[in-house]
This record gives sequence, structure tokens and C-alpha cells, in this order.
Amino acid sequence: MPIPAAEQRGITANFPAERPLVIMVLTQQSCGEFTLNPRYNAVLPLNNGIDYLGYIIYPHYRLVRKRVIDNLKSKLNYFASKLYLQTAKDVIEVNYDYPLLKSLHATLASYLGHLQHANSYRLLESLFKRFSWLKYFFKLAWQSDKAYLERRYCFKTVDGGVSQPVWLLY
Repeated sequence: MPIPAAEQRGITANFPAERPLVIMVLTQQSCGEFTLNPRYNAVLPLNNGIDYLGYIIYPHYRLVRKRVIDNLKSKLNYFASKLYLQTAKDVIEVNYDYPLLKSLHATLASYLGHLQHANSYRLLESLFKRFSWLKYFFKLAWQSDKAYLERRYCFKTVDGGVSQPVWLLY
């Protein structure tokens, strides 16, 4: 079965069903010819998964790359240092800084959009359990197998344009 994009460049390739799928990383030299990059020249079984665009793609499911999860955890640790402080065993100090909460919401929404293309239900549940301070700001809700954030706060503008938090009780 020819690849349409390759046909446009005058290159045709047929992939018989009996052969395993091989992915090769190509580099373009200055003369315009393509050669195999020796750094990535390896044939691996598909059961190892293919690392592509922030996911590890297996034949029947997708997982999020560990580096993406580690980046999310480091960002959540940063937000925790700015928004949440446990001063004693039963005393918690929560900072409702609107610009920071807006940035946290945008970050979480972005990562949720990325995670929803993978099998990540247990990952999201474990993240919200590990970073339990998130429950003061957001509720992780599910609708038709898609996760979304419900804010547990809203801000009203008072005289002088200063925003103050208003509590939303659930």
C-alpha cells in the first residue's frame, strides 16, 4: 500500500502485511539525499512501544511519556510552594492569588488535554490524590470518559478593581 505523501515526491513504498513495521529516523544531507541516522538505526519490536509526541504508543493502548508526567509534577510542586502551606499538623494556609490560580488552571487544563489522548484515568486520580491541595481550588470531574476541571472558587471585583475570593460550596 503506497504512502500518499511519498507518492507526491515520486517515492513509492509497499508494506507487505507479513513484515513487521519498521520506523526509521532520516536525516537530510546538504545534497538533498536521505540517509539513516546511525544513532537511531535499530529495529525493535512493537511491544516495546513507540515513543512519539509525548506518548508511548503500544499496539492496543497509549500511555503518557514519563518525562511529561515528571514535568507536570515539578510544575505542581512550584504552584504548591506559592499557593499552599501546612504550618502545623492541622493548620493549612491557602493563598488565593488570582493571577497564580489562573496560571495553574491554564497549566492543568493544558496537561488534561494532553493526558486525555492516553489511557490515563488512574494517573489523574493518583495525581489529585498525591497533590491533595488541589482539592481546595479544583474538582476533577468526569464526563463521557473525559476529565475536566471545575473551579471551587470565583473572584468578584470590589471598589478599586481589587479581586477578592468568593467561596463556592459543593
